[in-house]
Amino acid sequence: MLNQIPEMECHIDLAQEMFGSQIYTQGTICMEYKQTQKQDRKTQRFIFLCTKDIGETKYCSTGKDKSGDNKNKRQKKKATSTEDRGLNQERKTAFQRKPPQKSKTKVKQFQFRLPKIMMSNVRSLPNKIEELQEMTEDVENFNSDLMFFTETWLNRNSPSISLEGYTSYRVDRDARITQKSRGGGLIVLVNEAWATDVEVENIRITRDYELMVVSIIPHDHPEGAPPLIFIHVYIPPGPNITQAAIDIAGVYYDALEQYPGSPVFLLGDFNHCDITDLLDLEQYVTCPTRHRNTLDQCYGNVPGAYRSECDPPLGRSDHNVIHLIPKKKLDESDPSKDEKCKHENTKPRKQ
Repeated sequence: MLNQIPEMECHIDLAQEMFGSQIYTQGTICMEYKQTQKQDRKTQRFIFLCTKDIGETKYCSTGKDKSGDNKNKRQKKKATSTEDRGLNQERKTAFQRKPPQKSKTKVKQFQFRLPKIMMSNVRSLPNKIEELQEMTEDVENFNSDLMFFTETWLNRNSPSISLEGYTSYRVDRDARITQKSRGGGLIVLVNEAWATDVEVENIRITRDYELMVVSIIPHDHPEGAPPLIFIHVYIPPGPNITQAAIDIAGVYYDALEQYPGSPVFLLGDFNHCDITDLLDLEQYVTCPTRHRNTLDQCYGNVPGAYRSECDPPLGRSDHNVIHLIPKKKLDESDPSKDEKCKHENTKPRKQ
């Protein structure tokens, strides 16, 4: 293409970066050309990514050097391109890891049931423990194996959270890192009757997101089967949601590499962060989670794993409670034909 366009100058800026266990080369290609002498220069920028070392920054031109000022112009362009590289480095728009194929043969070779999940953004958990305890005591209507809550508003000075029959694993808001003293926080509550072999594999606290990775082997888990992996996240509104999406996608791929064949689920409050361009996963939540918006989501690499139902928010929270109900075991080919949630019972509970 360069040989077909006269008067073109091309310069490439590269940078290497570690992402998980991979070393990536990324950068920008800037090409400037003019179709006629009377027209202004036009610029096209291309963003690329590769896993091979393709050398130092190079500059090339298909046009003729018509004046002695071209050298100075190229130096100026180099400085401008360096600024562009810094901007692209900040935005991380160049990163696109190719998602794995959707084949689930390794997952389907084991027969075990998926857990029943309850999730919500609770906007302060301590004042809702009594309500949660009452829900769990209603054994006829409540049988969640896992509960995932975001925005617990807990910090290192908060008291321990105790819910009878459940073990809690939490990540508290760190004001020093996030520069926010209020909000945030994650907690996972595991039903002891379902599983006690639980490991917190990874914790990340940044200004742009909070994350914890939990691996679980249930009591009735087949011997030799890989654990269930849950990546729990909270992404507050902010200017760096693209960066957050890239980081979280990297955590997901790292989990796949660490536990090949595992069912991996990514869930929590994403707000307006979109990871669908980075991860080829199914989204199981079909209910509105805050007013008419679906901000609390659950993605996974098991097709047709869950259907969703919604209940009113806990306490004074403004996010609905979402129940994820397994549709099938992992060795079954066809999901059950469950009725879809009609989203009728989402009015706040009486205080």
